[in-house]
Amino acid sequence: MRYLLLAMSTALLVIAGMAAIWVALAILLKSPCGWMVPIAAIDAALLLRLSGLPKGRGRAAAALGATLATLAIGGFAVAASSIGRAFGTPPHEALWRIDPTLAWTWWRFNSSGFDFLAAALALPLAWRLGR
Repeated sequence: MRYLLLAMSTALLVIAGMAAIWVALAILLKSPCGWMVPIAAIDAALLLRLSGLPKGRGRAAAALGATLATLAIGGFAVAASSIGRAFGTPPHEALWRIDPTLAWTWWRFNSSGFDFLAAALALPLAWRLGR
């Protein structure tokens, strides 16, 4: 039970921190910054390792889950902030004004194949580094 609580709290820190950094970079560089997903995978694996979670499939699954959640939440927040910027809405208000379908449409039209490749490669990277 202690390890489950440790994994969940560490994963929440990874998700919140990396999503915030990803959104800040996307606003600063005015691009989707899909290359942040492998960095989030590395960060998740490293922080779970540093938190003292025992190695094995549990830690790998936690790293994979944290990476997937960062991909979903960060991707949604990047799309919302970019759409909000186009309409003159601050990023924190734009988060509540779009839905996942609109965010996915934004990603389809504003990202390159490299962004999708980086996201696809981040998942096995998170698993491998998490073990």
